[in-house]
Amino acid sequence: MPKPHSKEYFGEWRNFWWNRDFLELIGKRFNLKDVTLALDIGCGIGHWGRALYPLLSNNATLIGIDREEEWIKVAKDLAKGNLKYQQASAEKIPFPDNHFDLVTCQTVLIHVKDPKHVISEMLRVLKPEGKLLLIEPNNQATSMVRGNHQLNQSVEDRIKIIKLQMTCEAGKELMGLGFNSVGDQLPLILSNLDLRNITVYQTDKVFNVLPPYDTEDQRVMLEQTKNWAEKNFWIWDKEETYTYFLAGGGNGEEFENLWAEVTKTNEMLLDFIKQEKYAMVGGSICYIIFARKPLHLAQ
Repeated sequence: MPKPHSKEYFGEWRNFWWNRDFLELIGKRFNLKDVTLALDIGCGIGHWGRALYPLLSNNATLIGIDREEEWIKVAKDLAKGNLKYQQASAEKIPFPDNHFDLVTCQTVLIHVKDPKHVISEMLRVLKPEGKLLLIEPNNQATSMVRGNHQLNQSVEDRIKIIKLQMTCEAGKELMGLGFNSVGDQLPLILSNLDLRNITVYQTDKVFNVLPPYDTEDQRVMLEQTKNWAEKNFWIWDKEETYTYFLAGGGNGEEFENLWAEVTKTNEMLLDFIKQEKYAMVGGSICYIIFARKPLHLAQ
């Protein structure tokens, strides 16, 4: 039985993805206080919906959908306020045309075969003049982010990690499972769909993990990082990485050579954590993309 999507990314650390004051700024910029009915696509266990909900109207309803029954059950258990969840697909949203004031997603379009189709479906259920809010990354950029355990790695070893990631992202896309760095492409897709008021910002969140790890978010991120390294988990586990690498044009022998660098890096990381000297400034490129549905797109 296939494992539910994104399982490794729903740990406690995800509760710290956003700075509260930055979210409040986004709420003001996009006037989210006038939203009374919102839809969160690919909601997972509800992290984004719970972060977003306080920015909406005091009497707002937020509905989350996800294809995984397991995640919907968890989201319902964690829900506070008027948050509702149901199992459904992003490719076929089970709501009528012109229904929601706001339709949003967070790190979902990186997992779909045809982002343009999913966005079109999101627009179908969005009211005329309604608000579309997409949170999507360029994950390739993170291949250049280094912790202090990597400072002595050679250029050649760093290139191994970059090549592995780029090949796997290409393979995943060729398999129809989404492009992990799709964020760069979304403003043009929205423009080609004839949307208006397209605005792009970047998130300001950085995980600054630094001894003596004296804040809650640092301790949580350190524990998550340790957990991944102990399982020799990278962006994906070894089996999934291998599948994507082959699909991207790699071969088995080359993969083992590149994966050896992942293993070596994880071993160095665990050694630094054991010595309580691990440090990482975990920045990333994640876009906040806003647009409005023009009147002429009403169906």
